[in-house]
Amino acid sequence: MTYHTVYYTIYLNIFILSDIVINIIKYIRIDNEQRRAAIDHGQLFAAYLDALRDRRQYRGGMSWQKVGDKEYLVRSEGNSIKKSLGPRSPETEQVLSDFAQKKHAIEERLSGLKDRLNRQSAICRAMNLGRVSRLTGDILRALVNAGLGHKTTMIIGTNALYAYESMAGVHFDSDLLATNDLDVLWDARSKLKLAAQVPGEGLIAILKKVDKSFEVMRSAKFRAVNKNGFMVDLLRELVDMRTSPEPSFAMQDDFVAVEINMKWLLSSPKVSATAIDEAGYPVPMTVPDPRSFAMHKLWVSRQVDRDPVKKPRDEAQAMALINLIENELPQYAFSEQAVRMFPKSVIRQSDAQHHFMGMDDDFS
Repeated sequence: MTYHTVYYTIYLNIFILSDIVINIIKYIRIDNEQRRAAIDHGQLFAAYLDALRDRRQYRGGMSWQKVGDKEYLVRSEGNSIKKSLGPRSPETEQVLSDFAQKKHAIEERLSGLKDRLNRQSAICRAMNLGRVSRLTGDILRALVNAGLGHKTTMIIGTNALYAYESMAGVHFDSDLLATNDLDVLWDARSKLKLAAQVPGEGLIAILKKVDKSFEVMRSAKFRAVNKNGFMVDLLRELVDMRTSPEPSFAMQDDFVAVEINMKWLLSSPKVSATAIDEAGYPVPMTVPDPRSFAMHKLWVSRQVDRDPVKKPRDEAQAMALINLIENELPQYAFSEQAVRMFPKSVIRQSDAQHHFMGMDDDFS
């Protein structure tokens, strides 16, 4: 029996033995026209992100500054970062000319791509491809614009399902997706070299640019809430205190990440996908490997301290994703290598270990 078969048997047994009746078919496939529109949108957005990365190389400006009786070419980035590129000469004049021309070309490129994105977004909206809430889309785009993309953050809550359905070309049932929060897992182990666009006040400043009503809760510094009750939680893995990790993105940031014990989830492979929000605009998402997310949700549903009201939904989301992997995402099948992503404790607490038929010692 293959590991693939063993894992599928595990989940079917968990499904059958569950006290909750779950309809395991929890999605519909989008049609070919929708698929083509979504693919075009994703490719267009990838070109836009590439242009954004190019623009970061030319952020700030260059100007001549007089010191004594000489003029020097100075590169400025933000309010405090300045660097002299040398005294005025034919060479530095050429440097300034090249900089101005390339910066103008990139701005023209971005402007054209924005226009195309606006038109394509209207098409996607008309074709009912919009899935993610507009606010969530605005927040995730703002994080990417600030340089806080796939290397530093990962979406791990219900919103991650939008990435998986985008990868598979399906739409999950709405009862699986309803949420009023956004869970952002921050990899605080990495040495963050934040882009100049990140405000000194950190993540809360980025949220306020999207919606000025966001405020950090006094009783829970890891959570920001807006006037409509939408919550953004900042989470990070428990780390060795000898590394002295920063609790937030910036020195003045009031938004402080709460520590959670999910090292295995943070260490699992990441996947990136482009979902679409309710207005038709692309939403960049970095999420855990779908197998890891499914196992995580199943594990959460078995925790004794988990809110009993949330447990059935956790299990339903896990089952729906497992079914999606089995039928639509065969490249993420539960192979032997995939099995080894999960620690024994996670498998054990998911009520799955007794289905491994004596293979438990092979897991680490």
